[in-house]
Amino acid sequence: MIRLNHQIIREIKDLTCILGEWDDYKETMARAIKDGELIVQYIDPFSGEYMSKRDGRRSTYFIPKSLVRGRITSRELLSGWFKSEVRVNEIMFLLNVPDRPLDQLSDLNLAKVYLSPLFREDVKFTIAEDFLQEIEEQSRLKVLKLMVKIIRSRGLDSLLFLGYADLVNPCESVYVMYEDEVVEIGKTFLHPYSKTILNSAIKVGKLWDKVKVTEVGKGSLSGCRFHDYCEIMKSEKTLQRKCRLEKPPMLAIERGEVRCWNFFPGINE
Repeated sequence: MIRLNHQIIREIKDLTCILGEWDDYKETMARAIKDGELIVQYIDPFSGEYMSKRDGRRSTYFIPKSLVRGRITSRELLSGWFKSEVRVNEIMFLLNVPDRPLDQLSDLNLAKVYLSPLFREDVKFTIAEDFLQEIEEQSRLKVLKLMVKIIRSRGLDSLLFLGYADLVNPCESVYVMYEDEVVEIGKTFLHPYSKTILNSAIKVGKLWDKVKVTEVGKGSLSGCRFHDYCEIMKSEKTLQRKCRLEKPPMLAIERGEVRCWNFFPGINE
């Protein structure tokens, strides 16, 4: 487990996912966690013992958003990660990785190469930027399933940034973030921004309420961060002043939490 110094996201355990459009806020957050700047405590997922920040950082494998290609072959890169040639052969056989230059690999095989260090004995934590966004659509789910399989088979604690709501099913914990603010916790997807990510028009709050998909830009500095793009606020006169001027707190719901005035009892009465 990794305990964080964050207002909402307090720990990274099992597979924790942050859902939201990739932006500078999330890149800064990912790098800060990687560098240990937001870390309060590392706890060894294997032994349960506390680790120093130095050892915790050394035990963390970071997957960047863009997987670098080049003339180096997959075997050469793996040989830098695994000092044993026998182990390199085992990993390449297990993952069915061809021994070719990275420039010549498919997105799926390139991802396999970059997931290989998850098998290293010294890796206990994973921080992954939204690299799945860079993977061709037909291979995206395969890469996610492989990553989850390795993480769970080894018992790693991992944080994965995602831009697609249809990929969150394997996640133990889901935090929906609009820019640098958590607007929902869980997989219920009630918040208007969550609905925008879903790219669908299904119920929000009251039965059969709809939300239209809209282009999302910078958040507001006053009130609800998302109110400039919220179709619910625009259609509900009782919400307009509240949403524009007052920042909503997190509200506990049946299967999570949501930061939206529309779900507070009595607001629309």
